[in-house]
Amino acid sequence: SDTICIGQSAVLHVSGAENYRWSPAGSLNDSTSANPVASPTVTTTYTVTGYDSLNCFQTTATVTVVVYPYPVVNAGRDTTIRGGNPVRLLPQLSADVTSVLWSPITNLSCTTCINPIATPIKTTTYRIIASNPGVCSSFDDVKITVLCDRNSIFIPNAFTPNGDNVNDRFYVMGYGIQNVKSMRVYNRWGNLIFEKTYVDANDPLKGWDGTMNGQPAPPGLFTYTTEIICGDGGIFPVSGTVILIR
Repeated sequence: SDTICIGQSAVLHVSGAENYRWSPAGSLNDSTSANPVASPTVTTTYTVTGYDSLNCFQTTATVTVVVYPYPVVNAGRDTTIRGGNPVRLLPQLSADVTSVLWSPITNLSCTTCINPIATPIKTTTYRIIASNPGVCSSFDDVKITVLCDRNSIFIPNAFTPNGDNVNDRFYVMGYGIQNVKSMRVYNRWGNLIFEKTYVDANDPLKGWDGTMNGQPAPPGLFTYTTEIICGDGGIFPVSGTVILIR
């Protein structure tokens, strides 16, 4: 026997006779071959008759090709949430589904649960792959748009670049941030001493390390401006001051 998904094919095999005749023949590419290709659209039991050229003997055997449909999967409605809020994913699946797999795994409570809880920090498209007993799989996507506002954005008002790996860099943190379009830091005379464009939020390595012209900047008060791209594509400007402590 063999198992296929609808639309696929299986090669049948028979041996022990000189000639063969298969039935039903409609879904076979060659009903007289020892190795015909079967493309049934429903589960089908094929009967093969083996015989010799002199018609001295004749015998039969059967083989069943089980055909599974592809499961029906709907990942659910696209959803918009505020940064930091969880959302339960609610896919709709056909009754034959026996296993699921979600991706990406980032900020998901479970990747093999039907209804995991997602807590994305930025707009994320999750994909569900659903499979049935025939290992036939279908997939669908759901987009969770994460919005940001001033309450979901955190920019420190002080940092200590002393090499202890604690608060060593000045950078943008928060929920619902797609990208930091620009971040600029100025000294007390208004001179630009640091600039980064189109970098990820929540990444210390993309922030200011407290240097100026390759040398440690003196402690003191600095001003900054940022342009933050939120989950819905809108640009949210934030500016302020930060104290460098040594």
